Amino acid sequence: MKFGSIDLGSTSLHLAIAHVDEEGKLEVQAVHRASVRLAEGWSSEVHRLSSDTIEKALAAMTEFQRICDAQGCETVLATATAPLREAVNGVDLLEALRDSVHLSVRILTGPEEARLIYLGTRDHLDPADDHPLVFDLGGGSTEFVLPAANGRPLTVSLPLGHMRLLQRAPHGNPPTLDEIHALQGRARGQLARLRAQLAGRVQGALYSPSGAVRTLARLAKGDPNLGPGKGDTGLVLSREDVENVAKRLTQTPQEEVAEWPGMDPRRCGTVACSAAIVAAIFELVDADHLVTCEGGLRTGILIDWVERIRGAVVQHPG
Repeated sequence: MKFGSIDLGSTSLHLAIAHVDEEGKLEVQAVHRASVRLAEGWSSEVHRLSSDTIEKALAAMTEFQRICDAQGCETVLATATAPLREAVNGVDLLEALRDSVHLSVRILTGPEEARLIYLGTRDHLDPADDHPLVFDLGGGSTEFVLPAANGRPLTVSLPLGHMRLLQRAPHGNPPTLDEIHALQGRARGQLARLRAQLAGRVQGALYSPSGAVRTLARLAKGDPNLGPGKGDTGLVLSREDVENVAKRLTQTPQEEVAEWPGMDPRRCGTVACSAAIVAAIFELVDADHLVTCEGGLRTGILIDWVERIRGAVVQHPG
């Protein structure tokens, strides 16, 4: 069975074409991306999608639906995260997608997003690590998952993302050291609510499947052979690495940062915010390093759907 999974994220929309065989084995055959920044407009407490953003999203989703039809997908899943959770006019986009593209979008709650991120990441963690902490830094929010051997895992979503932080605390090009410290302070304030929940519970390694975090890890390595989705998982990013990248950012215009080995040019404008948030997370959990990993939300959505479908088949064989 072939199906499509669309993720309406903060900085871009993604389509994964996947195949599931009779044994439930999942294979992603192709991934398509459209640069639509649903997270733009978070400079105030009220998030509103612009008419231009809605038009771009509709065009991208129409193209995604065309690809799914051409590939013979039997089912198309569509999910959205923080930008549509919070947009005061998000219903305008949802209704337009339903009417013109014939797609219903499932808006994930923060805890549900965190659960799916862990579901998509768990097979890429060290199996010997009993208490890993997984976090996914996105454009509009950051999700944390702390598995529990007995009982429900801790799943938290915070309104802290690299795009949201930039739009609420713009910095210069390049940012000054004081601006970097101010960004860290804002991130620290948002993370403070997690301190009591995590106290004494973070005993394993820190992992992240986030593209923003993998970008920082590539920049720290400075290896021209590393690139987005190319050898950037399993990298160790230390607290010192993040401090060094932040310091280099204060000395380099974004136009030159775009040429750094391992840099994803799309992230030049928000990489300082990503570094500030990761530095604050290191401080929160008193960790000196993290490990980048594969998986994340899109993988979790696919796995969750396959498990639910197989469960239904088992329960209703007729």
